[in-house]
Amino acid sequence: MGRQVFGVCAIALLLTSGKAAAQEGPAHQDIFGQLQKVGLTADGGWWLAVAGHARWRAESWTGYNFGAPATADPNDTYSLGRFFLSVDVHAGTAFRLLVEGKSSIASDRTLLGGRRTSDVDALDLQQGYAELTLPPVGGATTQLRVGRQELPLGRERLVSASDWSNTRRSFEGATGRLLAGPWSVIGMVVAPVTVQSYAFNHRDPHTLLYGAYATDPKATAHLGLDLYWLGLRRDSVAINGTSGREDRQTFGARLWGAERGAGLDYEAELASQAGTVGRERIGAWLAAGQAGFTFRAALAPRVYVGADYASGDAAPGGSVGTFNELFGTAHRYHGYMDVNGGQNLVDWKAGVSLKWRGVTGVALDWHHFDRASRSDAFYSATLAVTRSAGSGLARHLGDELDVTGRYPMGRHLLVMAGYSHYFPGAFVSQTGTSRGINYTYFSTQFTL
Repeated sequence: MGRQVFGVCAIALLLTSGKAAAQEGPAHQDIFGQLQKVGLTADGGWWLAVAGHARWRAESWTGYNFGAPATADPNDTYSLGRFFLSVDVHAGTAFRLLVEGKSSIASDRTLLGGRRTSDVDALDLQQGYAELTLPPVGGATTQLRVGRQELPLGRERLVSASDWSNTRRSFEGATGRLLAGPWSVIGMVVAPVTVQSYAFNHRDPHTLLYGAYATDPKATAHLGLDLYWLGLRRDSVAINGTSGREDRQTFGARLWGAERGAGLDYEAELASQAGTVGRERIGAWLAAGQAGFTFRAALAPRVYVGADYASGDAAPGGSVGTFNELFGTAHRYHGYMDVNGGQNLVDWKAGVSLKWRGVTGVALDWHHFDRASRSDAFYSATLAVTRSAGSGLARHLGDELDVTGRYPMGRHLLVMAGYSHYFPGAFVSQTGTSRGINYTYFSTQFTL
């Protein structure tokens, strides 16, 4: 029954999306544009905006989790659907109230883990917050926000909305934003929201994220700059043989920019982590960099090379050297299959992409994954241990090939598809089953 209901929803979505996209054109007024600002008072001081999207994605796997354990089915095809709708009320320029509901559903999934909390959140509140904008002081504006909210920071390497997930991520607490010249500084004291697939979500009372994230997109003529301090407190953790309360401080900086006339773009990020787990000290770090070049030719071909390094533990127990990517997204950085997470990892990468309509049309990406430390585990994108260090001595985790395509059909409809293959490395072969993994997906999203 669930498959039939979901199938009807998916077909309705496709038909509606296709009809809306077909109607768009220079001579046709976008009927959904009228929802972006609906006046509530005669003078227009009070107004609301309605936004939302519906996304359907089909996924197919063979060799999931390298075929382990033997009792689980490593092959399956299933579908994911989600529906988000928000109402954003503005009372002049000083007060704002946003409420966003969601429903994320999935067909039966026989892979290890079944239908996960990242797949299903039947009916819930994604965001619900009040925002107050204070009068400017000295040319600086301050905004205060309280409630449940998404918190994508920078390029989302360490704190993200996790959009690829069917349920997305949100936090509960208070944030503030200071806008002063080119600088935007966000301060936060929040807790992650724990997804309860068939009950109302609540914040995690055992985890706290706090700190500040500052961005200057015009630090120089060609460079943008991010500076951040992020604190993480978790009541109880276990990391490679060390356990106890975690108090972790992350200090980092990110530079990015482009030489438009030359077709060159670049990015670099460096972060250091200190603190304690139980009575043991934390000493971990991250370094990442990438450079790309876009050719002046049809379809604007771009090639890039890059590398990411996230430290691992030198030995089980004792001090902690495993980098923690906090609430970031590995999907954007370490492959579309989400096999690898951003801890104890060396990721050498390269790729090429083609564009039309100003967006990426087709892309091919290659990743070569190694362990940063032979004494630490192989971690997944959810920060879970995929394979413990055990008797495996090799560094090589595997290689991933991603071929992806995206095509916007008008203003509201986006179609995406992709195929990925993971070639297991020596460490996977040494520590258990080592089947190659295949992943194929097709997705369509309609946005108001």
